[in-house]
Amino acid sequence: MTPKFCSNCGAELISGMEVCLKCHTPVIPPGAGKKEYPKDTPENRARKMKEYKVIVFDEVADSAGKGKYDKTRLETTLNTLGLEGWSLKKTRMRQIPGLVSSTIEHIMIFERDMPLEP
Repeated sequence: MTPKFCSNCGAELISGMEVCLKCHTPVIPPGAGKKEYPKDTPENRARKMKEYKVIVFDEVADSAGKGKYDKTRLETTLNTLGLEGWSLKKTRMRQIPGLVSSTIEHIMIFERDMPLEP
């Protein structure tokens, strides 16, 4: 069972969707389990295990080629991820043509050292 409203923007969610269609925040079902991380052992510390996260931001370009996206949401997301120890590893851009406007996807891959449980 998924929540009925987005925890980020409050928009009504469509059943079965993994992200909010308005703000693209991932939908987390109630009671979803916490991530399990490896134990803090000398072997695991020596292995320097990494964790990755992919974020996609959409920008709609009008017929004049000018894009519109939420700069504040992008900055907030980047700053929040930075505080959580994530660093931007790679970024790609992809243009999806449309009849009147096109969508530009900014795909960002983040990396951080995997947290170890004590």
